[in-house]
Amino acid sequence: MIPKKPALVLGPSADLTSSLRLPGGQAVAVRPMEPCDTESMQEYVRGLSRRSRHNRFLGALNELSPAELDRLSRLDLRDQAVLIAEVQINGIRTIIAEARYAMVRDASQCEIALSVTDGWQRQGLGTLLLDVLERRASELGARAVVADALCSNQAVKGLFRKAGFAIRPDIGDARLVRMTKDVHPRVISGDTWPSASTRLLSWQRHLLGAHLRAQSGR
Repeated sequence: MIPKKPALVLGPSADLTSSLRLPGGQAVAVRPMEPCDTESMQEYVRGLSRRSRHNRFLGALNELSPAELDRLSRLDLRDQAVLIAEVQINGIRTIIAEARYAMVRDASQCEIALSVTDGWQRQGLGTLLLDVLERRASELGARAVVADALCSNQAVKGLFRKAGFAIRPDIGDARLVRMTKDVHPRVISGDTWPSASTRLLSWQRHLLGAHLRAQSGR
């Protein structure tokens, strides 16, 4: 019998590696992104359909810069991290999804974002990754989990709504909705960690702005 939730113990300095099993039986490995994953992550981003990239980064973006990839691979794994989900395809580990969290301590909330490559969508992976992110937020002491999405992104709004998130217009950007869910904080350490340096929405806008500037300079 497949459990409804993946069995995970996630702490501030705990191993963030886990194994998920999709409803169809496929095993998926989840682990933090490392410096050696930058090329694979770039391939993943490039491999998304134009629509999926637009939804993930809230605008037209084809790839991430080398500097951004390097930065994402070196996050502290405490208040923020990129998690990659991968499977073996023809003996090669292949990224099929990614998820990111960033704890905002002064607001007691954790901002999250995720994407699943087109060929693996609608197989339950997004639901499992969302649960992983919620658990991580709870372990870090968050009282709420929040995410932003384009108003037109019906798929992700349906995913988050099914998981119990409230969806409201983003008062700062008419293109967006903000999805919010209260969680119970379960901090397992008394340590104090620095706040995440960049909100995910600000990060996404930064990436899009950099891409547009690069395009206009050609």
